[in-house]
Amino acid sequence: MVDQNLEPNQPKADSSLSDQLPSDLKVAVSAGGGSKMAPTPVVAESAAGEQGGSPGFATKWIIIAVSIFVILLLAGTAYFLFSKAGIGTNRGTLDLSLEPAGADIVIDGKFKRQAVSSLSIKLKPGEHTLLATKEGYLDWEQEFTLSANESKEINLKLNTIPNIEVLIEGNIAFPELIRNGRSIAYMSAEGSFSVINLDTNEQASLFGNHVIAQARFINWASGEPMALAKLDGMPKLSNLRDNRSVRGRFVPLGERPVQGAPRNTGTSSWFLNDTNQTAAGWQPVLLNESIGSFDFSPDSSRIIYFYHTADGEQSLVVAHPDGGEWERLATQVPLVDPELVWLNSERYILLLDDKNDGTDQIFDMVSKNFSEAMPDRLANTTVASSPDGTRILYVSEENGYRLAVWNLLSSSREKLFEEAIDSQTQFVWQTDDKFILNKDDGSLWYWNLNGKEKPMQFVSAAGPLEPIKLFYSIINHQLLVVEQTRILSLKA
Repeated sequence: MVDQNLEPNQPKADSSLSDQLPSDLKVAVSAGGGSKMAPTPVVAESAAGEQGGSPGFATKWIIIAVSIFVILLLAGTAYFLFSKAGIGTNRGTLDLSLEPAGADIVIDGKFKRQAVSSLSIKLKPGEHTLLATKEGYLDWEQEFTLSANESKEINLKLNTIPNIEVLIEGNIAFPELIRNGRSIAYMSAEGSFSVINLDTNEQASLFGNHVIAQARFINWASGEPMALAKLDGMPKLSNLRDNRSVRGRFVPLGERPVQGAPRNTGTSSWFLNDTNQTAAGWQPVLLNESIGSFDFSPDSSRIIYFYHTADGEQSLVVAHPDGGEWERLATQVPLVDPELVWLNSERYILLLDDKNDGTDQIFDMVSKNFSEAMPDRLANTTVASSPDGTRILYVSEENGYRLAVWNLLSSSREKLFEEAIDSQTQFVWQTDDKFILNKDDGSLWYWNLNGKEKPMQFVSAAGPLEPIKLFYSIINHQLLVVEQTRILSLKA
């Protein structure tokens, strides 16, 4: 901008240097013509600078580019370090507690900590493996899945290395835990009955030391020594009590139902109670020759049996163990001659169809209704009721032989395990969520419904394990391995 009061190229003699400068380089002068203000440095852009070709302009853009690069590098480094440390909003959190304290843990083969009692760690979403070890305890390896932003709790209880001892040697039959897991009862090859106290290993004879060689099947009560026995023919046991004509409960009121016409099945059913004594000695009770499969209730106060008479009746009947006060629960049973299992819940009866091509059934003691169950079960294989009676563990024949869990509350299959097994694999529940099974190589596996624990093979002076039946005493924390000629105790 040019001052209109001055003529171009004609500066006044007394004009200052500032007045003689081009208009775009003028500086302010103090009012009143006094002393001039100090000049302010001004940098003028040249024509070349306007085109971006000056060294100063290039330096400015280099600084900006380097700054952006450094910022990105720092951000990337921070993200990497936070990721390695498990910091991030898309991580899941594992809260781990161990019993006993002081175990060493390894997660995914990388993260390691020693002497751990509890731990909280953030992990990437996906599959993970946890290994816990402690001297004197079995190694424990478990797989688990963690989702983004999920908090998962794992309460891990290590099992001590068990002491293995031989409880019984010789040919035995029909072993079963009784006295709520504190004893095991069995029949010898000669037909005598005995019980072993698992706390003291003391052995005692049962049923007046009688020998009953005709036993085809024995079903033990879970309480005191009592058994339901299926005997060949109709043996004349001494001092017997015949309950074949006993009448049923008043159902309906005022009417005592009578038993149906007896059907000759070639066997007879008996109730054996170690404390059932008369002046003449121990007394067995004859129930009926028309009884098929039978079982005790979980508390041993009642029995359930399939009743198939000569006149065609096929009913489910509940009674006192000695056959008294019996009651028909259902007279239309959808299976012919099923095997009965009173599950560890008073409410449910399992009917297994191992002789025909039908589907297994569940009978609800409350609603008095039948429902189908375990349609994929392999016939003539082991089934096991969970301690709380809400699940059944069985062998599925879907995609080969694999373990499966049937949930009674949802009336559906809850889980199908991926691990292939043999059809004769034995298994037993340890808790409501955990069970133990054996493998062909003699190893015992611990499994959990919420994950999978790796196998641990027991090696001892007793030799390789070859179980035909497994029992677990929850009270004694004791696993019993029944083999062909011995019973082994594995107690932590």
